[in-house]
Amino acid sequence: MNEQVPSPERVDLKQRIIEGLRERGADDPETMELFRRWMDERIREVERIPNAADNTAYVRAQIGLNLERARIYLAAGRRDLALADFDDARLQAEQEGQEDLIRSIDDEVRPLEKGQ
Repeated sequence: MNEQVPSPERVDLKQRIIEGLRERGADDPETMELFRRWMDERIREVERIPNAADNTAYVRAQIGLNLERARIYLAAGRRDLALADFDDARLQAEQEGQEDLIRSIDDEVRPLEKGQ
Protein backbone atom coordinates (compact mmCIF):
# COMPACT_ATOMS: atom_id res chain seq x y z
CA MET A 1 0.00 0.00 0.00
CA ASN A 2 1.08 3.52 -0.64
CA GLU A 3 1.39 4.44 3.03
CA GLN A 4 2.47 7.90 4.04
CA VAL A 5 4.10 8.89 7.29
CA PRO A 6 1.23 10.01 9.52
CA SER A 7 1.27 13.60 10.70
CA PRO A 8 1.62 14.26 14.43
CA GLU A 9 -1.96 15.55 14.41
CA ARG A 10 -3.24 12.29 12.93
CA VAL A 11 -1.24 10.24 15.42
CA ASP A 12 -2.66 12.34 18.26
CA LEU A 13 -6.20 11.98 16.90
CA LYS A 14 -5.83 8.20 16.58
CA GLN A 15 -4.47 8.01 20.13
CA ARG A 16 -7.41 10.07 21.43
CA ILE A 17 -9.82 7.75 19.61
CA ILE A 18 -8.14 4.66 21.05
CA GLU A 19 -8.22 6.10 24.56
CA GLY A 20 -11.85 7.16 24.17
CA LEU A 21 -12.89 3.73 22.92
CA ARG A 22 -10.96 2.06 25.73
CA GLU A 23 -12.26 4.35 28.49
CA ARG A 24 -15.77 5.31 27.34
CA GLY A 25 -16.69 2.76 24.70
CA ALA A 26 -17.98 2.85 21.14
CA ASP A 27 -21.23 4.51 22.19
CA ASP A 28 -19.54 7.65 23.50
CA PRO A 29 -20.60 10.59 21.28
CA GLU A 30 -17.34 12.52 21.70
CA THR A 31 -15.20 9.51 20.82
CA MET A 32 -17.34 8.64 17.84
CA GLU A 33 -17.17 12.25 16.60
CA LEU A 34 -13.38 12.06 16.73
CA PHE A 35 -13.53 8.72 14.90
CA ARG A 36 -15.85 10.24 12.27
CA ARG A 37 -13.44 13.16 11.76
CA TRP A 38 -10.52 10.78 11.36
CA MET A 39 -12.49 8.58 8.93
CA ASP A 40 -13.61 11.59 6.88
CA GLU A 41 -10.01 12.78 6.56
CA ARG A 42 -8.76 9.32 5.57
CA ILE A 43 -11.60 8.82 3.06
CA ARG A 44 -10.74 12.14 1.40
CA GLU A 45 -7.12 10.97 1.10
CA VAL A 46 -8.17 7.67 -0.44
CA GLU A 47 -10.52 9.39 -2.86
CA ARG A 48 -7.66 11.58 -4.13
CA ILE A 49 -5.91 8.49 -5.47
CA PRO A 50 -6.55 8.25 -9.21
CA ASN A 51 -9.01 5.47 -9.98
CA ALA A 52 -7.71 4.63 -13.44
CA ALA A 53 -8.32 1.48 -15.45
CA ASP A 54 -5.73 -0.23 -13.27
CA ASN A 55 -7.10 0.90 -9.93
CA THR A 56 -4.80 -1.21 -7.77
CA ALA A 57 -3.49 1.72 -5.71
CA TYR A 58 -7.01 2.95 -5.04
CA VAL A 59 -8.31 -0.50 -4.09
CA ARG A 60 -5.35 -1.17 -1.83
CA ALA A 61 -5.86 2.19 -0.12
CA GLN A 62 -9.52 1.34 0.52
CA ILE A 63 -8.53 -1.99 2.02
CA GLY A 64 -5.79 -0.25 4.00
CA LEU A 65 -8.37 2.10 5.51
CA ASN A 66 -10.41 -0.86 6.75
CA LEU A 67 -7.24 -2.33 8.23
CA GLU A 68 -6.36 0.94 9.97
CA ARG A 69 -9.82 1.09 11.50
CA ALA A 70 -9.52 -2.54 12.64
CA ARG A 71 -6.17 -1.81 14.27
CA ILE A 72 -7.63 1.18 16.12
CA TYR A 73 -10.38 -1.03 17.52
CA LEU A 74 -7.82 -3.69 18.40
CA ALA A 75 -5.58 -1.19 20.20
CA ALA A 76 -8.62 -0.05 22.16
CA GLY A 77 -9.37 -3.60 23.25
CA ARG A 78 -12.43 -3.97 21.03
CA ARG A 79 -11.53 -7.32 19.50
CA ASP A 80 -15.11 -7.85 18.26
CA LEU A 81 -15.16 -4.64 16.23
CA ALA A 82 -11.59 -5.21 15.04
CA LEU A 83 -12.43 -8.68 13.72
CA ALA A 84 -15.45 -7.30 11.86
CA ASP A 85 -13.27 -4.72 10.08
CA PHE A 86 -10.56 -7.30 9.38
CA ASP A 87 -13.29 -9.48 7.82
CA ASP A 88 -14.47 -6.57 5.66
CA ALA A 89 -10.92 -5.88 4.51
CA ARG A 90 -10.33 -9.56 3.71
CA LEU A 91 -13.58 -9.82 1.76
CA GLN A 92 -12.68 -6.78 -0.32
CA ALA A 93 -9.17 -8.14 -0.87
CA GLU A 94 -10.70 -11.41 -2.08
CA GLN A 95 -13.12 -9.62 -4.40
CA GLU A 96 -10.28 -7.55 -5.84
CA GLY A 97 -7.86 -10.46 -6.23
CA GLN A 98 -5.27 -9.00 -3.84
CA GLU A 99 -3.70 -12.31 -2.81
CA ASP A 100 -0.79 -10.75 -0.91
CA LEU A 101 -3.20 -8.70 1.20
CA ILE A 102 -5.35 -11.75 1.88
CA ARG A 103 -2.30 -13.60 3.24
CA SER A 104 -1.23 -10.59 5.27
CA ILE A 105 -4.71 -10.14 6.77
CA ASP A 106 -4.93 -13.86 7.55
CA ASP A 107 -1.55 -13.70 9.31
CA GLU A 108 -2.71 -10.75 11.40
CA VAL A 109 -6.11 -12.23 12.26
CA ARG A 110 -5.11 -15.82 12.98
CA PRO A 111 -3.80 -15.08 16.52
CA LEU A 112 -6.93 -13.04 17.30
CA GLU A 113 -9.20 -15.88 16.28
CA LYS A 114 -7.25 -18.24 18.50
CA GLY A 115 -7.91 -15.85 21.39
CA GLN A 116 -4.29 -14.72 21.80
